[in-house]
Amino acid sequence: MKANYHSLRFVSKLFILIFLLQSCSIYRSKPASVDRAVEFNRKVKLTTENNQVFKFKSLEREGTDLFGIARANSKVAKQMAENIVEKNYRGKFVKIGIAEDSVEEIKLKNYIVSAIVPIAVVIVVFAGFIALIASTVAFLP
Repeated sequence: MKANYHSLRFVSKLFILIFLLQSCSIYRSKPASVDRAVEFNRKVKLTTENNQVFKFKSLEREGTDLFGIARANSKVAKQMAENIVEKNYRGKFVKIGIAEDSVEEIKLKNYIVSAIVPIAVVIVVFAGFIALIASTVAFLP
């Protein structure tokens, strides 16, 4: 019974680690243009001239105006509350006006690497635990 309890604790900690790593977002290292980010229509990380970083669900353009789309209760929506143009955009999002001349760089989310890295980390950690358990079992009398 004691062995089952310990193995259950180990498996539950492994699952907790997996769930924590699923929220990992990795962005491309090369900055993209505003037009490319609007065309990308996915998560972006925007840095302004005064080195503030904002993460948006997507960027949209209407005419010459640039807008960031974020969840209504997100950190970005709270930080840029005075720039919100539309509060109930597509249900649970807000539309935030962005001055295009204040944009320093835009990085696009790398969806492939964001999916692979958490899985690889879990595999490496799991292999490390197995190696640790195997080495302690090997030295038992």
